[in-house]
Amino acid sequence: MPRRPCDRPRGSADLKEQTDMPQATAQARPLGHPGYSQTMPRKPESAAAARRFTDTALSCWGLEELADDCALIVSELVANSVRYARRDFIVIPEAAPEAPGEAAEDE
Repeated sequence: MPRRPCDRPRGSADLKEQTDMPQATAQARPLGHPGYSQTMPRKPESAAAARRFTDTALSCWGLEELADDCALIVSELVANSVRYARRDFIVIPEAAPEAPGEAAEDE
């Protein structure tokens, strides 16, 4: 059975393979509830990479059933970031104890 990226030691290479964006580097959160962050370029094609990145994180946490809802949310956040942000943006999927979340922030 193939191993998921999160089955390996966590680090910047775990989710980078899933994005197809060479300048992107995923960072695992070292403390607190599980989370990753990845800087994405302010380009429309970042939406697909952000969805794959989030989908991989959800899979790592066993939350695959949230993939469709999160894909829609991520697409909207990326579209807003591409249109309104002044710089590249950061995608931050996280699994908080109360509920998983998604954020995008301007650097």
